[in-house]
Amino acid sequence: MIKGIKNYFSKNMMISLLFGISSGLPLALVFGTLSFWLKDYNIAYRTIGAFSLIRLPYSFKWIWAPVVEVCDIPFLKKIGKRRSWAILSQIGLMLSVVCISFGSPNQSIIYMAVLALFISFFSATQDIVLDAFRVEIFSGDTKSEVDGATIYVLGYRLGTIISSAGAIGLASLFSWNVVYFVMGVLFVLGVCAVLWADEPKCGLKECDNKNWKKTLFGALNLFMQNKYWVPSLILVLIYRLSDAYFAPMAYPFYDDVGFSKVEIAYVSKIYGVFATILGGSLGGYVVNKIGILNNKYKKVS
Repeated sequence: MIKGIKNYFSKNMMISLLFGISSGLPLALVFGTLSFWLKDYNIAYRTIGAFSLIRLPYSFKWIWAPVVEVCDIPFLKKIGKRRSWAILSQIGLMLSVVCISFGSPNQSIIYMAVLALFISFFSATQDIVLDAFRVEIFSGDTKSEVDGATIYVLGYRLGTIISSAGAIGLASLFSWNVVYFVMGVLFVLGVCAVLWADEPKCGLKECDNKNWKKTLFGALNLFMQNKYWVPSLILVLIYRLSDAYFAPMAYPFYDDVGFSKVEIAYVSKIYGVFATILGGSLGGYVVNKIGILNNKYKKVS
């Protein structure tokens, strides 16, 4: 048992944790936390709602995922494909968040919208790279891959706590500009994790494929070969609809009702996120015990 616990503190597990934190940081900065900042400056609700469209790069990242998969970055390719793309996206995130910290909603709303779109784009790109990076550093060991995914989710939730509850709590003490500057500096953690990690050996045949169209449509064709691909696609499309409609206006609503920033930070985020972390950890334990697919499903599929 002690050996099993020690495995969670191995180099790759710590890297997976930092990857998760780096992936979890940006989302709130262009969504809930940003909505709160806009509300503090009395920006119209319709404008706050329109800012939710800035999340579109997360929905369409599959379009440029093949480019990330097959293309090298000339001036960074010496450190490896995964590491170079990860570093590029994280530096882009850092600069975008730091730059938006110098803006003001009532003076430069277009400036903030453009930078928020950059944050969303670089964040979506980072997710593409780090997901592949994490899978590849644990490739060949199913148990370690499941444990790594669990640790990644833990890191992701910690990242969302920092950029939501942590940022809102800081905003009760400092200006939003200071808060966003601090959040931008925190992306150094992700850069350090990438530099610490070893470039993985790609185990996928598509990694040697220089034709991004074939990579894209090949993946789609493979997905569509599963007889359950239609209900799976429908599930992916609808299961987050409630969050998509409610989340952008949640913080402004809480503020209008009369809750303080500290109350919103601790109650709406910390308690709920820790419950999610507990559920994710329990899910990882269950998957470790019974596997991803049970025998009955394997026979059906």
